[in-house]
Amino acid sequence: QIKQDLVRMIMQWCEDEGYYASMLTIQDEADVKLAHRAQADSLVVRLRKSILDGDWAEVERVCTRQSFKNYKALLFAVYRQQYFELIAGQEYQKAFTLLNKRLKPLEPYARSLADFKDLCYLLTCKSVQDGVPSWEGTRRGREQLAEHFR
Repeated sequence: QIKQDLVRMIMQWCEDEGYYASMLTIQDEADVKLAHRAQADSLVVRLRKSILDGDWAEVERVCTRQSFKNYKALLFAVYRQQYFELIAGQEYQKAFTLLNKRLKPLEPYARSLADFKDLCYLLTCKSVQDGVPSWEGTRRGREQLAEHFR
C-alpha cells in the first residue's frame, strides 16, 4: 500500500511540474506490475481451490506455469499429498508410478533425508498412518498444503 501511495504521489508531482511523459511512463509501468500481481494472485487462488478439491490435474497445470516452475519444494509437497491419497485409496500401482515419475526427481527438495525413504516404505503398508502416523487424512492433508498459499 505504501508503494502504491508513493507511486501516486510521484505521478501527481510529475503532472504538477509538467512532466506528462514521465507521469504516463510511471503509470504504465505501475499498471503492468499491478496486472502481473493480480494474475499471480489469481493463480494462487486457483491452486488453493484445486488442492482443496483434490483436482490434481488442475494443480499440475497451475504448477507447471512459469511462475511456479522454480518452486521444487512446493511441487514435492503437492505430489507427496497426492501420493498419500493414492496409498490411502489402495491404488498402489498409481502411487508407484507417481513416486518414480514425479517424486524421485524432486527427492533433494524433500523436507528431510528420510522423507523420500518413508514414501517408499509406504508402498508396503496397508494405510498411510502405518508409515506416517502424523498424517491426519485426506481433507486435513489438503488443508495443510493449501495453508502454504495464504
